[in-house]
Amino acid sequence: GFWVLFDLKNLFRKKRRYSTLSFHSKIVLTQSAILIAAGFFALFFFEWNNTMHDLSLPGKFLASLFQSVTARTAGFNTIDISNLTNSSLLVLIILMLIGASPGSCGGGIKTTTFTVLMAMNFSRLRDQRQVRLFNRGIPESIISKSLGIAFFWLVAVTTASLVLLVIEHPAIPKMEGRAFFLDVLFESFSAMGTVGLSMGITPLLSDLGKIIIIILMYIGRIGPVTM
Repeated sequence: GFWVLFDLKNLFRKKRRYSTLSFHSKIVLTQSAILIAAGFFALFFFEWNNTMHDLSLPGKFLASLFQSVTARTAGFNTIDISNLTNSSLLVLIILMLIGASPGSCGGGIKTTTFTVLMAMNFSRLRDQRQVRLFNRGIPESIISKSLGIAFFWLVAVTTASLVLLVIEHPAIPKMEGRAFFLDVLFESFSAMGTVGLSMGITPLLSDLGKIIIIILMYIGRIGPVTM
């Protein structure tokens, strides 16, 4: 996000320490690094002998890293998304759900929302009254807002997926329908996250199906709060 870039500019120009970064920047940078690394190792392992079996070791490294980053932002791909393993597709769906960071051009529930929800869960499991991150307390208003954003996001994408399965499924045989479920789920998460990745079913959707995808893209672009 632009706020973090501005904060980093001051960090390097004024030669400050990492500890002087804003609370927001620390959350964004830490969570982004964790997500990029997790996505990289997952794709590197799951696609080693699949879509990346013809690539050299440096090529596999770069392809995994690139796909891990782009699944939360621009939606470009250097490997065939339609031929990914189910495990890799699930990883990409999770990354598309979390998305980018506030103040950026990416979609998703945002890294800060995901981090707050994770911190809340850990605090509740430890029976702690206050949610804390980097020795800072998180206000209940922020926690409630994060829960609302995540809930709205999941309800919207789940509802759209269900409608797509109902209106597009009748003409598809049962066995192909099992694979179609994952195709639709991936397409819906990609649209809501404004990612742009696809398993290739977009041109095959009916006019109504395409309108649903457009609506998801619109909601994901302006955000649940604005909606």
